[in-house]
Amino acid sequence: MRLLSWMPPSAATFIYSVCLKPKPVRAVAQWLVKRIIPSRLTVDGIVLVMNQDDAIVCGALTLGCYETFPRRLFRDLLKPGMTVVDVGANIGLYTAIAAGRVGPAGRVIAVEPEGRNCRLIHQTLELNRFTNVEVVQAAVSDSCSSTRRTRLTIASSIAGQAGRSYRWISIGWTICSPSWPSSAPTS
Repeated sequence: MRLLSWMPPSAATFIYSVCLKPKPVRAVAQWLVKRIIPSRLTVDGIVLVMNQDDAIVCGALTLGCYETFPRRLFRDLLKPGMTVVDVGANIGLYTAIAAGRVGPAGRVIAVEPEGRNCRLIHQTLELNRFTNVEVVQAAVSDSCSSTRRTRLTIASSIAGQAGRSYRWISIGWTICSPSWPSSAPTS
């Protein structure tokens, strides 16, 4: 059920991203959009388990106007056997697209700090029988600065994860995770 799929993609995108921009209109629109997001939605041949509290990504997917060109480009660039890292995987849309395209010979690593989204990714993978994906509940950054930690703490508080502490380690890029033991090496 994509409500705006009958419109040209540019019109649906215009309505969703411009007309709904004024703060009072946006608040009402997000409240309404959350009520029409299904628990599951088929997108690009993949059954996605949706976050019904996410009026932005899942709302736009439901309305049929979420990143149509980038998704097509992403699909076209993937080849069987590739390895893909989806950093900030959200509900796993690009993770699932990649898992299907790279096939059993390929590998997908989905990195997502939010626990609820990780559970949704696992459910999507199970529904679509994808076995070539590793889900890592962590956040990624380019440094271990205290500024980055502060930003993550703020983002975590907004997402309902207040009071959670993250351990930072570096393995070619920087990852923080609430689940690593305190003895994990840092750099």
